[in-house]
Formats: sequence, structure tokens, C-alpha cells
Amino acid sequence: MSRLPTHRRILVVDDNPEIHADFRKILAPQAASSTLQALEAQIFGDAAPAPEEPYELDFAFQGQEALASVREARTAGRPFALAFVDMRMPPGWDGLETIERLWEVDQDLQVVICTAYTERSREEISARTGRTHRLVILKKPFETVEIAQLACAMTEKWLASRLAALKMNHLEEAVRLRTAEIADANDRLREQVEKLEALGLALEASEQRYALAARGANDALWDWDLDTDRIYYSERWAALLGISPGDLGDRPGAWLSRIHPNDAEAFRQARADHLAGSADHLESEHRVRDAAGAYRWVLCRGMAVRDASGRARRMAGSASDISRRKETEDQLRHGAYYDRLTGLPNRTLLKECLETAIRERAGAGTRFALMFLDFDRFKVVNDSLGHLAGDQLLVALAARLAQCAQQKRPARDHTIARLGGDEFVILLRTVQGEPEAADFAAAVHGACDALIPVQGTDVHISASIGIALDDGAYASPDEVLRDADTAMYHAKSRGRSRDSFFTAAMRESAIARLQVETDLRRAIQCAEIAVVYQPIICLRTGRIQSVEALARWTHPALGPIGPERFIPIAEETGLIVPLGEHVLRTACRDLRSLRARDPGLAELRVNVNVSSRQFALPALVDAVSSAIADAGLDPHALALEVTESTIMDDFAAAAATVRCLREHGVDMYMDDFGTGYSSLSCLKSLPLTGLKLDRSFVAQLASSVAIPAIIHAVVTLASHLRLRVVAEGVETRDQLASLLALDCDHGQGYLFGRPMPVAQLNEWIATADPQRLAA
Repeated sequence: MSRLPTHRRILVVDDNPEIHADFRKILAPQAASSTLQALEAQIFGDAAPAPEEPYELDFAFQGQEALASVREARTAGRPFALAFVDMRMPPGWDGLETIERLWEVDQDLQVVICTAYTERSREEISARTGRTHRLVILKKPFETVEIAQLACAMTEKWLASRLAALKMNHLEEAVRLRTAEIADANDRLREQVEKLEALGLALEASEQRYALAARGANDALWDWDLDTDRIYYSERWAALLGISPGDLGDRPGAWLSRIHPNDAEAFRQARADHLAGSADHLESEHRVRDAAGAYRWVLCRGMAVRDASGRARRMAGSASDISRRKETEDQLRHGAYYDRLTGLPNRTLLKECLETAIRERAGAGTRFALMFLDFDRFKVVNDSLGHLAGDQLLVALAARLAQCAQQKRPARDHTIARLGGDEFVILLRTVQGEPEAADFAAAVHGACDALIPVQGTDVHISASIGIALDDGAYASPDEVLRDADTAMYHAKSRGRSRDSFFTAAMRESAIARLQVETDLRRAIQCAEIAVVYQPIICLRTGRIQSVEALARWTHPALGPIGPERFIPIAEETGLIVPLGEHVLRTACRDLRSLRARDPGLAELRVNVNVSSRQFALPALVDAVSSAIADAGLDPHALALEVTESTIMDDFAAAAATVRCLREHGVDMYMDDFGTGYSSLSCLKSLPLTGLKLDRSFVAQLASSVAIPAIIHAVVTLASHLRLRVVAEGVETRDQLASLLALDCDHGQGYLFGRPMPVAQLNEWIATADPQRLAA
């Protein structure tokens, strides 16, 4: 048997470098600590397993690059076992074309295509690629454990398939050779019989030759005389069954009576088909009972010897023990249908259950309900206690859901599945209507809404539940999951521990949101997003210090769409990266134009917001430097605003990025200061230029006694740290007076000027009266 290449080579095809980094963290982490291994042993009750062989990862940003990598790996004899392929990778091939090109080079490659509900449906993907066992569809957003499970299952499947193919080829060749030897032996025996018939030596010679062939074979050999209904079994048969050779006898019953009842009919049919001539040879996989009463899987192959009239006179062949192969197949099947962490059915098995529910509903007139659960604030547990604690919590929640369902419904009437992360679903196969489904949802809330001990800490968790109640119109599992997921997000938007039934209005809202996303993508590509500017004023002098660049979108059909609506969509889809670069470059060009028109604006600066996705990009510093250089500006003319939460998500990385930008001469502001959870002591570690006080503080100046004290404390702290403070949302002169009394020197808001196009800003600067703008 030839040596197999490693099965842990994985190719990640995605145009987003962040996704590459995520896969590297998930599939190529550092070795687990002894403490983690001990915890795993405590949870699963087994000794800590030996470290797995690490995955060997390679990455490609586009389909063409991936095709070159697969071709090179195939040529070098080190093929990839698995590829994770993103559905959308503009401007080149999309995910489906990439997969088709990759399979032209390597037809054994296992593929996981990463797509969102808003992209291609399962039916579209299946129609394009065919219902192939090499492809798994992974819906976004996905979780760490889902990627790890798929990587393990699919690479092991690839390996098992290669091993099975090699073994099967080996077995087929061995059986072919042995069958050919037997046939050749029979031919020679017939010649000898004809020659020695008169001497009476034919039978003795035949027995001697057959015995030699049987002793030389590793598989169990058999020779069935159909005329006398007697069988010769080689000694290997007895060894395979764990019995003495003498216990076999020479009757077919020694074999046939040991075949598993569920396999007996299929074996008899295969034998009958071959004897009747409708099959070229006998081939059957079935279980036989050994001496201990256990069943072993065997692969039986044979061929009949016929006389001149075509009548089968005897049949000979071999039987191979394939129990190990069957065990591997069962393990792969279990891994493909069940969640590795909780042992619950996974998405694949759930979809099969949904297909059955849809089919049975159509025949019996029954209704089903699907509940989509997402646990509120689960991310907080992972972030505070670690992912191991999060896994323990998921196992505990799975057990509570199972106990709750068993108390309320018969086992055959429900299925609980885990889709990934903290997303669970419960399928109720028969419900009378909304009251019954709502009652079950209330029971689920009660089961989850309790303290759960995790690593010595009592954790309180609640669930948001979306319910899709069958209305007789569902035709596919994806439709049911889509609607239950939509209802769940609606429940989550209403607060914690809520549930919502899906309505057509929710679907219309989701479709409208998808249309906005599609139009936003086009608007960004066609540079239809306008950039407007809001002045930032020195509160004591009334003079303009800088302007903040803001994105505005006027939809050709819907009219103006506020940033509170399209910015979150851009963040979620990744469109915020090209949108942010557009705003950055436009702001730099417009500032250069303003300075060129009015020499008095030589010190005017522009502030540009940077999203969390942009801030995490390794190429951010180069992109900023390029925009400044292309506009012909001094780096000090630009200030970047980063939210407090973005900085605190990964403080060490954020601090390094801030330092690098400051070294390039770019000013840095912490935006929305006071709304997050940053430690004030972190400010001394960041080379910031200033802070932007969130508008919520300014709005409550007159209604809260504590707010003025907080603002004064922030201004005092900033002064000691040599940081500027800009108060956002200044709308009244009373607020302006209060801010000055609290020693806040800079502000922006409608009191001074609304966001305006650059041409209008130029007029505003020319006509602005500093004395009127000052207190």
C-alpha cells in the first residue's frame, strides 16, 4: 500500500485577511496547557488526550490564487484535504466558481463553503455543484467550535476515503489475483482430471492443489459445491470466527446461520442474482456472528464455475474482515451528524429531521414548530471566564434543554440540535397552534433562567427564542430555519428572555434590509456616498479648530438613509472597510481644497472616524499614509477617531496601532468616551491627542447632579495628561455655558453647525461670527 500524504493540510480561501487570522487561531493554536488538559479530563471523564497533530494551513485571497495552490500541492504529492471557501470574493471568481475550478484539479478535495442566509440558498448551491458528499455548506456567522468540528470531521473523512480506496484497491487486486489463481487452478485441475480420470487420481490432485491455494491465502477462502451443497472452508474462516476448524463442518449452515438477520436477505438475493447470471460476480457486505456472540463485518466475494450449458456447478471466493473499516465509517457518520461538544444532533441531522417533518406534515395534516434559541450575554461568559467555561456552560444548557423537553414531550416528538456557538434549536413535530408552542417556550425559559455553576462561579443565563410555526407553506428546512432565526433576532431586539413568533412582516423587514445592503454595496462601488463635515469649535474664542468628516447616503428611491441604519449594515458585511477608505481619502482631498481657497485655514484639521474592522487591519497605517500623501497634506492635518470599545477589545494591539499612527504624525482621539468600560489608568499608556466626550453627558447636564462632576473630573484628568477634550452634541447656549464653567474648551453640535457638504462648509467658514459662537 502506498504511503498517504498528510490529511491535515487545509486551504482557506477568503479575500479578508481577518478571516485568515481567525482560521489560524482556531485551527493552529498553541498547545493546550496542562491545566486545560486537566479540565478536559474532569469534564469528559477520560485521561487528557495526547495533543493532536497540528493542521497545516495555507491561505489564498482569490479563487485564481487558490487554484494555483491546489495544483502546486497536487503536483508536489502533498494535496490539501480540505478547503474553506468564502462565497463572495470580489472582484474575481465567487465561491461556487472557485470550487468548480478546484475540483477540476483535485476531485478528492473536501470543501466547506462559507455563506450567509442573505447569499445563496442551499438549493442554488446544490443545483450548481450537485448533491456531492465532498461539499458542506456553513452558514455565517459561524463559531470557533463549528470550524474546529468541520475541520476534524472533513479531514478525517478525506483520510478515511483515501485509506478505504487504497484498501479497497488492495483487496480487489488480492481477490482478483486469488480468484484468478483459483480459476487457473481449476482449469489445470480439469486438464489433470481429463488426463488422470482413467487412473482415478483426479480427485486427489484437485484436493492437493486447492489445499495449497487455501493455505497461501490471508483471507478466508470457500469453495461451494452446488451439486452436493457442501462447502470447503479454509482455516482462515475458523480463525475469523474464533472457532476450531473442526466446528465448521462442510455444510452452508455453518456460514448462513451466523449471518445477521438484517443482512441475510440481501446476501441471499446477491447470491441468487449471480447464479441467475444477472450479476457478474457475488459481492456482499454483511455481519457474521463469531464464537463470542459478537458480530463482525465481512466482505464476501465469489464467482461461479459453469458447465458447457451455463449451469453453475460450483462457486468459490473469499471473505475479508472489514470491521475496522465499518467502525471508521460509523465514527465519520456520527461526526457528520452530531455535535462534538454536547452530543446533540447538528445542523445536518436537524435538516434531515425537518425534511421528514415537512414530508409527514404534508401527508398527515399535522403542524410542526421550530424554536431558535440564542443565549443572552453568552459572549460575556467567554470573555470573562474563558472559552473552556463557555463550553461547560453549553454542555449544562444542553442537558437542561433535554430534561425540559423530555418532561414536556415524548422523545419521538422532539429533536434538540446545536447549530454552533450558543445557538440551539428545538423541533416540535406536532403542535396544535401558538398557545402550545408558547407554553413550551415558557418551559424552556424556566429551565434556562436559573443559576448554573461554572468553574466555581454561579452564572445566570437567559435565552431569546424565535418560533417558526408551520403554516403549510414551508417546502425546505432552510426556509424554516431562516424564519425562526429572523424571529429570534426580533425577540432579542425586545430585550432579554423574550420569545417571538415569526410573522410575514419580519420577513419583509429582512428583505428590505437585504435590499439596503445590496444598494449600499453598489453605492460604495459607484462612490455615491457623500462626505459632509461638522465644525469643531473652540468654546472660548468661537473659532473653528477642525471639522469631523461624516458619511451620508441619499438612496435614489428611498431618499436619505441615516447613518444609524446603514453604518451597522456596513460593519456587519465588511463594507465598512471600503466605505471608511472612501471617507478618509475624500476628507483629505476636501481639506486640501479648503486650505488652497483660503490661506487663513492653513491650520484647519479634519477628524475621520475609524471603525473597529478598519482599526484591526494590518494595512491601516499604510492606507492612512497613502491618503495623506496623495492629498499633499501634512500628517498633523489629520486626526483619527476610534471608539473606546474598539480600543479596549484588544488593548495591547490597539496601543501598538495608536503608537504607530502617532509616530507618523497623525493625531488620535478616543471617541464616545465614557460609554464603554475602559480603565482610566489605560489613558496614560496611550499616546492619544484627545478625548471626545459622548453626547449623552452633554444632554444630561441640566437634569443630573452627577453629570457636571463627571465632566469636570474628565476635563481635569485630561488636562493633567495633556489631552484635549471635545464635548459632542452641544445644542443650547445653556449647555455651552455649563461646559465652559467646567473648563471644557472644545465642542461640536447643532448649536454651532450641522453636518454640511464641503461647498456649504466653505460658505459657513466665510460668514461665521466667532463672537456669536462663543459663550
